[in-house]
Amino acid sequence: CVRLYLDYLTMKENLGFDMENTIYQFPRDLRDAHAKAVAEKNSNDLADKIAIAERKYKNICKRFEKAKKIYTYEAEGLFIRPAKNAGEIVKEGRALHHCVGGENYLTAHNEGKDIILFLRMKQEPDKPYVTVELAPNGQIRQWYGKCDRKTNAKVNDKWLKEYIKTLNKAAVSREMNAQRKKGEKVG
Repeated sequence: CVRLYLDYLTMKENLGFDMENTIYQFPRDLRDAHAKAVAEKNSNDLADKIAIAERKYKNICKRFEKAKKIYTYEAEGLFIRPAKNAGEIVKEGRALHHCVGGENYLTAHNEGKDIILFLRMKQEPDKPYVTVELAPNGQIRQWYGKCDRKTNAKVNDKWLKEYIKTLNKAAVSREMNAQRKKGEKVG
């Protein structure tokens, strides 16, 4: 109980609360007050991490419009799209409790070494569901839902295989069109 109380006091002080105020010094329900302080601290930490990521990984945002045209796909009540910016990747990792918001993934996506995609249910487009890491060659490196679990594995695995087939067909078509424009032989 003493540790909980000291932790609560430290968090409140670090959050900028007036610790001379007896309302903050002696909360009616310590466990509830501690939980609220933790939530506020985590929210502030997330906001700071997002701000830092947005400044550090600017290429993600710069490449979004082009990536959106290539990687967005919808079928059977699901859709997939690339991350709009670094902050969105950080939020995804936090919401699904996995490591996608970490430095390695942000750096790789920012440098074009892979692309982070969000698989969503069409009826809940803003709710994190599954995160996909795609290699530049169009192969899925990994995909995970909440807590690094293969959410609805059979259905999502099948859906993602169809997505990759569609993506590869589109890539071949784009390459053929580019070659035609250059007057090159196709095939």
